[in-house]
Amino acid sequence: MTVCLVWIDRMKRLYIDSELSLNHAAVLSEAAYHYLFRVNRIAPEATIVAFNGDGYDYTCQLQLTGKRHAQITPVRVEKNTRESPLHTVLIQGISKGERMDYVMQKAVELGVNEIYPVLTARAVVKLDQTRLAKKNQHWHGVAIGACEQSGRAVLPEIHPVMPLQTVLAALATPPITAPPTTALTAQSSAEQSSAEQAPLSDCIKLVLHPTANEAVLSSLAEGAAKTCCILIGPEGGLTDAEVSMASASGFVACQLGHRILRTETAAVSALTAAQILWGDFRVF
Repeated sequence: MTVCLVWIDRMKRLYIDSELSLNHAAVLSEAAYHYLFRVNRIAPEATIVAFNGDGYDYTCQLQLTGKRHAQITPVRVEKNTRESPLHTVLIQGISKGERMDYVMQKAVELGVNEIYPVLTARAVVKLDQTRLAKKNQHWHGVAIGACEQSGRAVLPEIHPVMPLQTVLAALATPPITAPPTTALTAQSSAEQSSAEQAPLSDCIKLVLHPTANEAVLSSLAEGAAKTCCILIGPEGGLTDAEVSMASASGFVACQLGHRILRTETAAVSALTAAQILWGDFRVF
């Protein structure tokens, strides 16, 4: 038996919500200072990797500038190569607290590019607009943490919470009959304008349903997809009417085998299958 030891760079990564440029110092926020020096006990003058979502890694030198104040200076800039060639979009029915956080975290680790948290008929969680906005901000923080951990330098877009029918109307296209050849162009929008944005044309779209006749991705495994959109219901699953509505919007109903999976397990399983078939899990 051959044992292969792989060395992984564990230099601390930090998201910076500001412009970064070579040899130009950037002041750390109070939260970033606390994270580095209080939570991680990192040494002053240490070297870290910073990113701001532009797709580049900035190797930076830390420098204390006063009590509870510090700055970083990029000394090297490199293009980050951890993005998958597959553009994935997850439409996830909102589930209870930790389950939704888990989905957000693992989806980002698996390379998701966009997440639509949606309100469905069987959703257990009932939140007003103020709490929904706070949830969206919280999920954005979860996504940042997952990018820091997984080595990504591009932040996925967490869309505002919307009813499922609003998202399906925005993404409605006829069912595809062949593997797509055009990649998706992501477009940010607020809830009111979501239905007006360009639909996901030329995209493989799947809705997970435990009684579907087709095994997940099986008949779509041939070819090379560039965009994949996956719809998953909350704890109680999607209603038959919601599945029919998704089918009318171009989604293919698929199932993940004979076992009933939790909503968070289904999200991880489906995204993993997509990356194996069309993403970077099969190319090293």
